[in-house]
Amino acid sequence: MENISSTAELLEAIEILEFQQAGHLQQVRDNFYLTRESFRPVNLVGNAVNDFVSSPNLVKNILGIALGLFTGYLSGKVINIGSSNSKYRRIFGNVIKFGIASIVARNPNTTKSIREFFARRFTRNRNKDLQGRDERN
Repeated sequence: MENISSTAELLEAIEILEFQQAGHLQQVRDNFYLTRESFRPVNLVGNAVNDFVSSPNLVKNILGIALGLFTGYLSGKVINIGSSNSKYRRIFGNVIKFGIASIVARNPNTTKSIREFFARRFTRNRNKDLQGRDERN
Protein backbone atom coordinates (compact mmCIF):
# COMPACT_ATOMS: atom_id res chain seq x y z
CA MET A 1 0.00 0.00 0.00
CA GLU A 2 0.96 3.61 -0.45
CA ASN A 3 1.65 5.97 2.36
CA ILE A 4 -1.56 7.38 3.75
CA SER A 5 -1.46 11.14 4.19
CA SER A 6 -5.05 12.13 4.91
CA THR A 7 -7.88 10.97 7.14
CA ALA A 8 -10.11 10.15 4.16
CA GLU A 9 -7.47 7.85 2.70
CA LEU A 10 -7.06 6.19 6.12
CA LEU A 11 -10.80 5.55 6.43
CA GLU A 12 -10.91 4.17 2.88
CA ALA A 13 -7.98 1.82 3.60
CA ILE A 14 -9.69 0.64 6.81
CA GLU A 15 -12.90 -0.12 4.91
CA ILE A 16 -10.98 -2.10 2.26
CA LEU A 17 -9.13 -4.11 4.92
CA GLU A 18 -12.35 -4.80 6.86
CA PHE A 19 -13.99 -6.03 3.64
CA GLN A 20 -11.01 -8.31 2.95
CA GLN A 21 -11.09 -9.55 6.54
CA ALA A 22 -14.81 -10.37 6.27
CA GLY A 23 -14.14 -12.32 3.05
CA HIS A 24 -11.32 -14.31 4.67
CA LEU A 25 -13.46 -14.99 7.74
CA GLN A 26 -16.24 -16.37 5.54
CA GLN A 27 -13.75 -18.63 3.73
CA VAL A 28 -12.44 -19.95 7.06
CA ARG A 29 -15.98 -20.64 8.25
CA ASP A 30 -16.87 -22.44 5.02
CA ASN A 31 -13.73 -24.57 5.22
CA PHE A 32 -14.46 -25.38 8.87
CA TYR A 33 -18.00 -26.55 8.11
CA LEU A 34 -16.84 -28.62 5.13
CA THR A 35 -14.15 -30.25 7.26
CA ARG A 36 -16.58 -30.91 10.09
CA GLU A 37 -19.09 -32.48 7.70
CA SER A 38 -16.43 -34.67 6.08
CA PHE A 39 -15.40 -36.08 9.47
CA ARG A 40 -18.89 -37.11 10.52
CA PRO A 41 -19.03 -40.91 10.93
CA VAL A 42 -21.86 -41.25 8.42
CA ASN A 43 -19.87 -39.40 5.77
CA LEU A 44 -16.66 -41.32 6.54
CA VAL A 45 -18.44 -44.66 6.08
CA GLY A 46 -20.27 -43.41 2.99
CA ASN A 47 -17.03 -42.21 1.37
CA ALA A 48 -15.30 -45.51 2.16
CA VAL A 49 -18.16 -47.47 0.59
CA ASN A 50 -18.16 -45.22 -2.48
CA ASP A 51 -14.40 -45.70 -2.90
CA PHE A 52 -14.82 -49.47 -2.55
CA VAL A 53 -17.69 -49.65 -5.03
CA SER A 54 -16.00 -47.41 -7.57
CA SER A 55 -12.86 -49.56 -7.51
CA PRO A 56 -12.05 -50.79 -11.03
CA ASN A 57 -11.16 -54.29 -9.81
CA LEU A 58 -14.18 -54.76 -7.57
CA VAL A 59 -15.46 -57.97 -9.14
CA LYS A 60 -11.97 -59.45 -9.35
CA ASN A 61 -11.30 -58.62 -5.69
CA ILE A 62 -14.60 -60.07 -4.50
CA LEU A 63 -14.11 -63.23 -6.55
CA GLY A 64 -10.58 -63.64 -5.24
CA ILE A 65 -11.69 -63.28 -1.65
CA ALA A 66 -14.64 -65.63 -2.16
CA LEU A 67 -12.41 -68.21 -3.82
CA GLY A 68 -9.92 -67.92 -0.97
CA LEU A 69 -12.58 -68.44 1.65
CA PHE A 70 -14.09 -71.37 -0.25
CA THR A 71 -10.76 -73.15 -0.71
CA GLY A 72 -9.87 -72.54 2.95
CA TYR A 73 -13.20 -74.01 4.03
CA LEU A 74 -12.82 -76.95 1.65
CA SER A 75 -9.26 -77.68 2.80
CA GLY A 76 -10.42 -77.62 6.43
CA LYS A 77 -13.15 -80.11 5.62
CA VAL A 78 -10.67 -82.38 3.85
CA ILE A 79 -8.29 -82.30 6.79
CA ASN A 80 -11.05 -82.99 9.32
CA ILE A 81 -12.58 -85.96 7.46
CA GLY A 82 -12.67 -88.90 9.84
CA SER A 83 -10.92 -86.92 12.52
CA SER A 84 -11.43 -87.32 16.19
CA ASN A 85 -12.42 -84.46 18.45
CA SER A 86 -8.79 -83.68 19.14
CA LYS A 87 -8.16 -80.08 20.10
CA TYR A 88 -4.77 -80.05 18.38
CA ARG A 89 -6.19 -81.42 15.13
CA ARG A 90 -8.86 -78.70 15.10
CA ILE A 91 -6.24 -76.01 15.71
CA PHE A 92 -4.06 -77.44 12.94
CA GLY A 93 -7.08 -77.57 10.61
CA ASN A 94 -7.94 -73.93 11.33
CA VAL A 95 -4.34 -72.85 10.73
CA ILE A 96 -4.32 -74.70 7.41
CA LYS A 97 -7.69 -73.19 6.46
CA PHE A 98 -6.50 -69.68 7.21
CA GLY A 99 -3.20 -70.21 5.41
CA ILE A 100 -4.75 -71.59 2.25
CA ALA A 101 -7.48 -68.94 2.24
CA SER A 102 -4.98 -66.11 2.58
CA ILE A 103 -2.66 -67.55 -0.09
CA VAL A 104 -5.50 -67.96 -2.56
CA ALA A 105 -6.94 -64.51 -1.81
CA ARG A 106 -3.56 -62.79 -2.16
CA ASN A 107 -2.50 -64.55 -5.36
CA PRO A 108 -5.48 -64.54 -7.70
CA ASN A 109 -3.32 -64.91 -10.83
CA THR A 110 -1.71 -68.10 -9.53
CA THR A 111 -5.03 -69.62 -8.59
CA LYS A 112 -6.45 -68.57 -11.95
CA SER A 113 -3.63 -70.36 -13.80
CA ILE A 114 -4.09 -73.49 -11.66
CA ARG A 115 -7.84 -73.40 -12.29
CA GLU A 116 -7.27 -73.03 -16.03
CA PHE A 117 -4.78 -75.92 -15.99
CA PHE A 118 -7.29 -78.24 -14.35
CA ALA A 119 -10.10 -77.02 -16.59
CA ARG A 120 -8.04 -77.77 -19.70
CA ARG A 121 -6.95 -81.11 -18.31
CA PHE A 122 -10.49 -82.26 -17.50
CA THR A 123 -12.10 -80.85 -20.63
CA ARG A 124 -9.43 -82.48 -22.82
CA ASN A 125 -10.14 -85.87 -21.25
CA ARG A 126 -13.85 -85.29 -21.58
CA ASN A 127 -13.48 -84.27 -25.22
CA LYS A 128 -11.46 -87.43 -25.92
CA ASP A 129 -14.19 -89.54 -24.26
CA LEU A 130 -16.88 -87.81 -26.30
CA GLN A 131 -14.93 -88.33 -29.53
CA GLY A 132 -14.43 -92.02 -28.70
CA ARG A 133 -18.17 -92.43 -28.10
CA ASP A 134 -18.99 -90.73 -31.40
CA GLU A 135 -16.65 -93.06 -33.30
CA ARG A 136 -18.23 -96.15 -31.69
CA ASN A 137 -21.75 -95.12 -32.68
